[in-house]
Amino acid sequence: MILLLGGTGDSRELARYLTAAGVEVLLTAVTEYGAQLAGETGVSRVLSGALTLDKLRELVKEQEIRTIVDATHPYAVEISRNAMALAEEMAIGYCRYERKGIDLEENPLFYRVSSLEEAAGKAAELGNNIFLTIGSKGLEQFLKAACIRGKRVVARVLPDRGIIEKCLDLGLTAREIIAMQGPFTYELNQAMYRQTAAAVVVTKESGHAGGTDSKLTAAVDMGIPVVIITRPELSYPNKSATFQEVLDYLVRSERTRF
Repeated sequence: MILLLGGTGDSRELARYLTAAGVEVLLTAVTEYGAQLAGETGVSRVLSGALTLDKLRELVKEQEIRTIVDATHPYAVEISRNAMALAEEMAIGYCRYERKGIDLEENPLFYRVSSLEEAAGKAAELGNNIFLTIGSKGLEQFLKAACIRGKRVVARVLPDRGIIEKCLDLGLTAREIIAMQGPFTYELNQAMYRQTAAAVVVTKESGHAGGTDSKLTAAVDMGIPVVIITRPELSYPNKSATFQEVLDYLVRSERTRF
């Protein structure tokens, strides 16, 4: 059995692809909603909840995992680092599936930053109504930045009960929470920007699969500045850009029938 670290639309599609090829897959998801979606892929088993290094080690031992396929979000660096370290420690396979990024053109409306702190500062500088599309993980850090006080923030997040409760606990009101499953079309992005009177959009560079291109184009065509948190750089021992490359790696590394 392989362990597929998921939580993204890419990981679910990869799970379907590998399962159809005869690979026995244990797929992970962080949230309840993610686990529900993962359960629709036809994999052998779905595991929900955050994985610390110790929990990951225990899981690999209990399930006799031979290979870890890391298809987590490009910004989920902690789990990727833990997975790589564990694979080396336990002498098992590791393969990173990295969704393709997009080529960001030079545009005066684009402001590239490398951290949440920088993103909060630049967004606060650019406008009073901030449309936040960074997911839930960095939400607390962004909202608690001193420069955000007095600003109106609308957060677009997954429709997961725990995430919505987190938003409310952080002080967002119902009208400041958009809980929907993406990716979103150009037209829907524009409708949301217009409805919320967005003065600035904050996003991560999550690639085409994450809907970044339509999000950016919609903002640019409305003259709205965008703060873009660039991808963190990690050194992966094995990296694949397509599902077939992942399967090829598994065939080479497993050396047995699935």
